[in-house]
Amino acid sequence: MQNQGESAVERQGRIAQRPAHSDFIIHWTGKDIDSEVGRQGKAVTYADRCKIERRITKKYMERLRSILKFGLWMTEQQPGGETPPELAVDSFAMTSFTELRLSEVRAHADKYGRLGIGFKRGFLWERGGLPVWYYPPWAPNCRKALGDMIPPWPKRGRCFLKPMGPRQRRGYLCYEFYNESEWRIVHHRDLEKTGLARKPECVDGFDDYLAGLRQTASEGEPKRPSFLLPIKSRWFALVIYPNIRVRYRAQEDQEIGRLLRAAKGDGGLKKPPEGGDTASYERFVDPIELHLGNCTNF
Repeated sequence: MQNQGESAVERQGRIAQRPAHSDFIIHWTGKDIDSEVGRQGKAVTYADRCKIERRITKKYMERLRSILKFGLWMTEQQPGGETPPELAVDSFAMTSFTELRLSEVRAHADKYGRLGIGFKRGFLWERGGLPVWYYPPWAPNCRKALGDMIPPWPKRGRCFLKPMGPRQRRGYLCYEFYNESEWRIVHHRDLEKTGLARKPECVDGFDDYLAGLRQTASEGEPKRPSFLLPIKSRWFALVIYPNIRVRYRAQEDQEIGRLLRAAKGDGGLKKPPEGGDTASYERFVDPIELHLGNCTNF
């Protein structure tokens, strides 16, 4: 029931902020960092633990610095899961995000990496980003319905399809993927035309960064991304650090501080326009900085 005296704008805002949805869409990265450190052995002594923590901190700071400088990686991926043949699609360059609320991200971060780069939805909409369309692979009639609809679709459109989970796990239905609340930005030519995605070879300094990354990788060379997705936008809203140590070191780092401010941009304006709506203030507000331990309380 609508509250007496509540305007249409206020009502729409209340509906849009229901707790079923987060206001932040987050890209998580760092799985390779955690895996690499894990392969190098567990800490036995206090000195070992300090050494591992220093190595993790350094690598995560390098990762954040590279994202702020060059952008998020768009890598060639299959849409994911056990895709039935009638819904299969070739791999496309894409970047994944999650709409999980901050209080629910811990397990997701442990799976995909513990550095979160968050945006308001406008960032994804401007780049053709959409929520994934989940379907139950164990339901033949649902698969048939999708199969009937899919053939006219461009292949890029099929990249937004994903199973809710594996067909079965020990006789029970599994919603492993559905629970991730995934969004995707899938590459298309207009992104390059408008400068919203760039080829790595066209980005100054990226080849040197990638060469250094390959030299320090202890196992397997990182694959070259197909495209880079610059994050400079008024909709850049949030950084979640793996832990308070990385947060402290990053906030002490002058270059990272400068890059964080530059990533918001100001559109050539010095202050918000008089009488502007709330979106006009976004570019003038610093991104929120948290560490993963804070998220439990949100």
